[in-house]
Amino acid sequence: MTDKYYYYRARMGTGKHIHLFARDDIEAAYRATHIAKEHWNTTLEDVYLDEHHHYNTERLNEEKGVS
Repeated sequence: MTDKYYYYRARMGTGKHIHLFARDDIEAAYRATHIAKEHWNTTLEDVYLDEHHHYNTERLNEEKGVS
């Protein structure tokens, strides 16, 4: 079975936003932290599920209790 990936946005200490795919919140935080530290030499402020991306519709509906 193929894992379901979700689309996340992350905000770095510089105010820059990046977009990334991950299987869950923990993986998204891990990836975003690595990108911020290793590629942009800054810190991670926040990582969150992008509510407007169509890949996330099913998960967002489940969390809201909509079928």
